[in-house]
Amino acid sequence: DRSSEQLAVVGLPCQVLALAKMKCEPPRNRFNILNVKLVIGLFCGWSLLPEPFHRYLQGRFDLTRVVKYDVPHHPANSFDVYTDSGKTEIDLDEIRQFVNPACRLCCDMTSQFADVSVGSGRSMFKGWNTVIVRTEAGREIVDRATRQGLVETQPIPVENLEHLREACRNKTARAIDAITRMTGSDEDLGYLTVEPGIRKELEGLLAVQRKKDAGLHQGGR
Repeated sequence: DRSSEQLAVVGLPCQVLALAKMKCEPPRNRFNILNVKLVIGLFCGWSLLPEPFHRYLQGRFDLTRVVKYDVPHHPANSFDVYTDSGKTEIDLDEIRQFVNPACRLCCDMTSQFADVSVGSGRSMFKGWNTVIVRTEAGREIVDRATRQGLVETQPIPVENLEHLREACRNKTARAIDAITRMTGSDEDLGYLTVEPGIRKELEGLLAVQRKKDAGLHQGGR
């Protein structure tokens, strides 16, 4: 608790939210949470349950030969496994069974409580990341890295930004729907507080998305 060591943390949206809550209500007799000076949050749509997904991969691949995994940019709909002999694409619908159920209750896709948010979603080119600077600490680190030539930056196209906003809104809408189904109440949203006007907008977006999904499924028959 008396340590003055300064830390930077990289985490997923749920982990970043936990840090934000700890700063609002610092834990006692623990490491001083205020020593965390920089939080870099990652984009995240969902995570996979490690043990069952690992068993699934073991059944399909020799994991000693796997070089990397990747979920490529939209509109791709695959989980890619790279081995020393090439790439195998697995349809995302095949692995959704391994998504952590808690992820369906999460409304944050871009780590809103971080100093800097980073993710490949909606970036302009493959190999680039979208970067959202949220605080002065975040701006300072990004500006310093840019001046020193450690990173290269360029403005994100307006259409890409709008696609990112739409994806974020849809994730929030799906989370609200999942929480409502879980609690059986339109009023009890657990840890969320949503203004009525915003909630109505999100419910409208969810209805539109469901129609799109239904159309895709019908077209595939």
